[in-house]
Amino acid sequence: MSFLHTLIELYKRGEKGSGKGPSRVWKFTLNSVINHINITKNTNRDIAEQNLINSLFRELKKIHETSIKPLEQIYKYRHITTRLITDAEIFSKPLVLFLGAKGSGKTSLVNYILGLQSTPWQLKTGLTTGSPHFTVLSYGDTFTKLSPTELAADFAFSSLQQFGQHFIEHHMHAYRMPMNILQKITIVDSPGLIEGVMLGKQSEVGKGIDSEVYQWFIDRSDVLYIVIDVSQLHMTTQLHTLIDQLKGEPQTSREIRFIINKADTVTHSQLILLIGQLLWMLSPVMTSEEPPQVYALTTSPSVQYDPFLDDQEQNWLTDLSEQLSGLERVESRVAAVRRHAVRVRNHAKLIDCYLATFYKHKGLFTFGSGSRLLAAEITENPSQYRVFSGAVAGQSQNISRYDLPDPETYKEFFRSNPLIDFKPLSATCSFFKGCPLDKLDMAIAYQLPDLVGKYKKLSKTNKK
Repeated sequence: MSFLHTLIELYKRGEKGSGKGPSRVWKFTLNSVINHINITKNTNRDIAEQNLINSLFRELKKIHETSIKPLEQIYKYRHITTRLITDAEIFSKPLVLFLGAKGSGKTSLVNYILGLQSTPWQLKTGLTTGSPHFTVLSYGDTFTKLSPTELAADFAFSSLQQFGQHFIEHHMHAYRMPMNILQKITIVDSPGLIEGVMLGKQSEVGKGIDSEVYQWFIDRSDVLYIVIDVSQLHMTTQLHTLIDQLKGEPQTSREIRFIINKADTVTHSQLILLIGQLLWMLSPVMTSEEPPQVYALTTSPSVQYDPFLDDQEQNWLTDLSEQLSGLERVESRVAAVRRHAVRVRNHAKLIDCYLATFYKHKGLFTFGSGSRLLAAEITENPSQYRVFSGAVAGQSQNISRYDLPDPETYKEFFRSNPLIDFKPLSATCSFFKGCPLDKLDMAIAYQLPDLVGKYKKLSKTNKK
């Protein structure tokens, strides 16, 4: 039984037969039990489970190294994106990310689940005038605030250095805490999104946080919650942009979840109506056929309140526990690598489309500076040469129009990496090593999905 399931069972036994409404004071005290449940003494079954997961993650790394990375290097994929796969993305602990607008109560929820309320280490809540920042909470033997240098050296967050030293020094806070729950997970509290500031736009240095940073954390999150204040249930620009940024990902184990916070400030009937209102507002922008998970929560220490909120909190903790199970971890990491593989394939195929257009318009006597001028003309005016529409229409490319990147991104890419320096996909094949694209297709279609099936099969064997 997981530590969160243990928490829920303790809660149920404590409330059974009381004849009263749930006690918020008792429940708040119980929340601190999370930090005292002994999860360090793993059973033989737990050890076998972890060994199995680590074994599969090593296979996942090998697939990335042998079947995905070659095309990354050939077509310089890392020059166009910050969304890369490293050992940290595969082997690090599950990451729980909280997103939402300013004042939605994200930090209060983090304080609550860690039992930090009314303690010296309680995270600051409310609107602040300082620079917006991400707060990373991980396990340590003592309460410690990490310096920017220490955070940059951390295995799981070292790749944040790609966003520059200014970002790490001014927009990142990191703490280590002796909380047992943090032995299992890492929690990240994100800066509140501000109305009028688009998530999808880059910010000037020192003025805010670029969307690529948000995307970095989103890509690496195993559990993602969007927190909304119960008094602000309307489709803000930030919420719409955030959902639009998320819905393009083929969510498997990491679906979008919503938390309606401060739910104790309205009546039960009002709350039910507000949940329905939220689902109605989300329906036009969500691509999934099933409605998203919505939890109504509160962190207020009032003595008694609607028992419905108790059930909501239990459901939330159960959901969090299930998302951190072995199966969900394996599915989440496999899905992340597969999404990355699809992006690498689309990048390679798109460059191949540019090259096909170039060779189509290249004359018999076009060479040298003339070739470079023609290549520059095509990369600066892709719409005139129908490069992107051809990539979607071409059966050999098989690129979804929903996966097409911004043409402006490729204009910048080709200014630093001339088109004629690349080879067509057909020219990357060799007699002995085969075609890198074929290996990538095999990984996407068979090797990566097979890892999940392998876990299910071996996990059942370990439980016998």
